[in-house]
Amino acid sequence: MILSALRFMKFDKSKSFGLVFGILLCTFLIGQQISLLFFHMDMIGCLVNNTNTEVWVIDNVNRNANQLGRIDDRYLREVQSIKGVEKAYPIVIVNTQAKFADGQNANVFLVGSEAPTFVAGPDTTKIVAGNRNNLIQDGAVSADYFDAMTFGGTTNVGTKFEINGKQAIIKAQTRGVRGLAVNFLYTTLDRARFYGNFPLYSYSAITVKVKTGYNAETVVKNINKHIFGVRAWQKENIRQMTVNIVLGNTGIGIVFMLMVVFAVISGSFIIAISMYSTVIDRLKDYGTLKAIGATDGYVSKIDFNASRSVCFNGLRICNTIFRDFQNNGRQCRNFIEFPHSFSYSIISCYAFNGSFEFFVSHKTN
Repeated sequence: MILSALRFMKFDKSKSFGLVFGILLCTFLIGQQISLLFFHMDMIGCLVNNTNTEVWVIDNVNRNANQLGRIDDRYLREVQSIKGVEKAYPIVIVNTQAKFADGQNANVFLVGSEAPTFVAGPDTTKIVAGNRNNLIQDGAVSADYFDAMTFGGTTNVGTKFEINGKQAIIKAQTRGVRGLAVNFLYTTLDRARFYGNFPLYSYSAITVKVKTGYNAETVVKNINKHIFGVRAWQKENIRQMTVNIVLGNTGIGIVFMLMVVFAVISGSFIIAISMYSTVIDRLKDYGTLKAIGATDGYVSKIDFNASRSVCFNGLRICNTIFRDFQNNGRQCRNFIEFPHSFSYSIISCYAFNGSFEFFVSHKTN
């Protein structure tokens, strides 16, 4: 039966190729849009993702980790005294201006934390040049490889520039530590204060390392119960809240999901109608098969097998293109990850295949 289906497809090569191409195009569009959505979500949550502690403590008004207010330094001692807290670390985040050798200016986020732990980052696994201990040196900051176009064309170690009129030098280069329309520069706590003119007795946030034997949820409840004026969050919760707020305020999520819905609906109907027209062209062949004893079920199964073959051939080619797109993306500035493309593409292929079978069974039976 499968062989018969393949023979039917081979007989009408142009339509078979058109169906495979249609599957390829629609599935690639679905996978690409979903992957770009996850990519943007990762950038939105980059600031939180780069910390290596389990709990965040911020002011009790903000819910967006990318737009934090200021909290008094006395909260650091209060948080440290809470049961279950092993160590509390202050973080300073300042939005400021950088100027480069070619005269270009850029808005940057200075992220400062205490050396040598650097709980705010950068993540050591993402450092590709220099090292995190270099940030202790005078004027040292880190910069990301993919922000080179914003930073006057280079973010190599040794590049000098100005922050608020004060000289700085890149001593560590990261790869993939970037926010959505935000350039992160990591440095020490005091240097972030110095460059950003941040008040001496204030912090942007406090992160907490939980004691062994305690869980983050319990520590969060203890902090919120005993300390007023601030709010504690588990790391994943504040990251997800930040992502939700940004996606909701900017409409990014709606745009990407509308593209996915459009691709699924248009792909299902257009490709199914193409398959339907193919079936109509084969009615005489089906009549011949029935005349020699083939049942309606046998004829339907031939078309079902043909539709499945079209779907998964398109998926196989699409997956190859995905991998090539991903590998090439690693070499360019706009690096795009595809963490869930393959699984979502399989789901979309099942949707296309179901639409095939609905139209085909309606006609052949």
